[in-house]
Amino acid sequence: MARIGFAAARACQLLTTIACGLTALATGCNECTPGTARCQGDVYRYCIDDGDGPFATARWMDTPCAVTCREVSGRSFCADARAPVPECAGDTEFLTCLDGAPTRCIAGYPVRQQICNAGTHCAVSAACGPICVTGDAPEPRCAQTRFCEGNDYVTCTCDFVLSRFSCGAGETCRTMGGGTQCTPPDRDARCGDPAQPSFGFCDGDTAVNCWYGYLVGATECAPVAHCDVLPTLRGAGCAIPVSTATR
Repeated sequence: MARIGFAAARACQLLTTIACGLTALATGCNECTPGTARCQGDVYRYCIDDGDGPFATARWMDTPCAVTCREVSGRSFCADARAPVPECAGDTEFLTCLDGAPTRCIAGYPVRQQICNAGTHCAVSAACGPICVTGDAPEPRCAQTRFCEGNDYVTCTCDFVLSRFSCGAGETCRTMGGGTQCTPPDRDARCGDPAQPSFGFCDGDTAVNCWYGYLVGATECAPVAHCDVLPTLRGAGCAIPVSTATR
């Protein structure tokens, strides 16, 4: 009887030890405090909460910096220069154009926000700050996001021209009802009332969409889909039968 009692006591002791170990694992294995950041050489380290549950832990997520990592006044960040630059002089944080790209200045260090695509450059917009654009100066017509210039379709961001392309020899750029489209030279009688901004119909299993009487889009529906007119959207689209979609 004494041996049974000893064995039971020993088992209870082992279970208690395992339970205490699991509790320590759940609460004492955090590598860091979530939301904190630091530099380790030229690697930016940010502490994240690794999920929910009793065994969730906080751990470091490492991101190698392209140039260097800097810690200034308790703040860690990837910088694009190893030393402060004159263009970012000052104690305040601000945005500017530097080396042709929108850049944030932090404690004298440049932090590039994006790289401008080919054919664009950085310009400072009064409305939006540094942005990538094609134009050299603000464009008054950019009060609307799209407009026609000759037969070019022009898009804007903030108060600058962002892009432009020609509608081509077979189409004409038009602005109507506050919208802009490249359209065929003539209206299509199948497009219904030319006063309405949108209209759609089916030509077999091709979904056709119109804009102020001009045919501006046609989509051939896949074999498993069919053309359907969508009255609420005043357009046409490709619909997949419910029996096919839920297989």
